[in-house]
Amino acid sequence: MKIYKYLYLAPGGFTMPYTLGVCQFIKEHYSLNNYKFIGASAGSWLSVYLASDMFLTDKLITDYSKVFENKGIFYKWHNICPFLIDEFTKSIKDTKFIDEKLIKVSVSNYENKTISNKLIDDYDNLDELLQLCSISSYIPILSGLSIPKRNNLITFDGYFTEPDFEHRNIKLKICNSMFNRKFTLSDVVGKSKININELINLGYYDSIQNKDLLDDIFIENYFVISI
Repeated sequence: MKIYKYLYLAPGGFTMPYTLGVCQFIKEHYSLNNYKFIGASAGSWLSVYLASDMFLTDKLITDYSKVFENKGIFYKWHNICPFLIDEFTKSIKDTKFIDEKLIKVSVSNYENKTISNKLIDDYDNLDELLQLCSISSYIPILSGLSIPKRNNLITFDGYFTEPDFEHRNIKLKICNSMFNRKFTLSDVVGKSKININELINLGYYDSIQNKDLLDDIFIENYFVISI
């Protein structure tokens, strides 16, 4: 049995480029061969970035800037997932990580007037995985009026529920506040004008400043069994 640890990639809305900068630093400096990933909302896309052979390119940054900068909130939320599906599909060549089920996508289910969390890894190909990421990023009204259903259950953004981590070895929670960087609700929903380059650079810079902390997490001589 191969031995794994987990990284949890949290929701973050339109501060996702900041955590992308953090993930870029991690991917460039540490081995992730013994990790699996749990991703919710924006974090689900970052899970795919970390698990796959995808790398951040100038073209992706330029394309993102052209499509989303100086656009309104509803435009951003209606178009972000189709944009990411297209970019990720073009960027990922090796889909071995899908066969190995390295990613669990965190979603919220609504049933019997109760909202609960579910971790999903029953995807069979890249398209199905990216569609799950899209569902995990769906916020009613902001993302549209057609609320997704999966297995006859209303299913939406993983932001609204948190997985039960009790029996999983979570080595790190990657989120927009992990290095005490302060973001406002306006930043998260995409109302502010912070550009993607600035956010990515902030995430990368904060990772450099906190490299000792990351070294303690990723450079170690023991492993734990994944549940």
